[in-house]
Amino acid sequence: MLPLFPQFKRLETGDKQEVEYFTHSFPPYSDFNFASLWTWNIHDETELSLLNNNFTIKFRDYIANEYFYSFIGTNRVQESIETLLEYSQRKGFKKQLKLIPEHNFSKCDINDIKNSLSIVEDRNNNDYILSIEKLASMKGKKLHQKRKLLNRFLRKYDHEIVVQKIEEKGVETKVLDFFHQWKQIKEKYHSNNVYDLKAIQRLFIDPTTLNLNAMFIYNRHSLIGFTIFEILDNGYAVSNFQKVNLIYDGVSESINYSLAKYLKKQGCIYINFQQDMGIPGLRRAKLDYDPTYLKKYIIKDKSC
Repeated sequence: MLPLFPQFKRLETGDKQEVEYFTHSFPPYSDFNFASLWTWNIHDETELSLLNNNFTIKFRDYIANEYFYSFIGTNRVQESIETLLEYSQRKGFKKQLKLIPEHNFSKCDINDIKNSLSIVEDRNNNDYILSIEKLASMKGKKLHQKRKLLNRFLRKYDHEIVVQKIEEKGVETKVLDFFHQWKQIKEKYHSNNVYDLKAIQRLFIDPTTLNLNAMFIYNRHSLIGFTIFEILDNGYAVSNFQKVNLIYDGVSESINYSLAKYLKKQGCIYINFQQDMGIPGLRRAKLDYDPTYLKKYIIKDKSC
């Protein structure tokens, strides 16, 4: 059982069912997706609570190296925000909340809350939502550049796609071995790779509970990329991790196209490709897919 605020508990794999009980009625905001919560809890410091029956989390921002609170829910929203802001200050954290989903304000007027608080869209952390139908067809003017790269890949490479559950024998070895190859190519970003590696390793602590899938792409039996994804029960899928060898021109477009075709057969309608973290190249690549967004906000006192 999740404790009532101000009590918190450390995140455990056994919390999956209860977490999903509180999040299933919302679109799949990536930060509140259990697999994401678990894998990115690389310091084992994520804590959970219930405030006014809203699912509440203490996160650690591993880039800024600071703690912050967030919640998802529509119950007594302004009161919950004010309570968490005051609690943040008492705990010695910045008096702000981050990753606050737009859907929290679906039953209240956000403008009323803006009268007393600063509420700013967090563009770097908005989730990219892609239409699987659009991605699986690669049609239309807006996908011209992606379609061009995909066709180039298909003409140039003799590729194969394999999908496995992450708990299957050999999957962990393939994922980690390829990650280390990818890291060597991306060595100048080594500090970020350390966090990526720790998060990916956490996939395999209890893979059966997470219920994730791995899609591998090969060129003449050589592994050139993978994507880890989850199929939810509300028409959505979530892309948790993706690493590809960009030496192969169009490999990202090819694996995403193959993923969309696979997910379409599973009855999925949308896929969450998560944030761009403000990384310019990643933002450009995701924008080219003509996405919509799950928006998130940073909330502070106006005096801050």
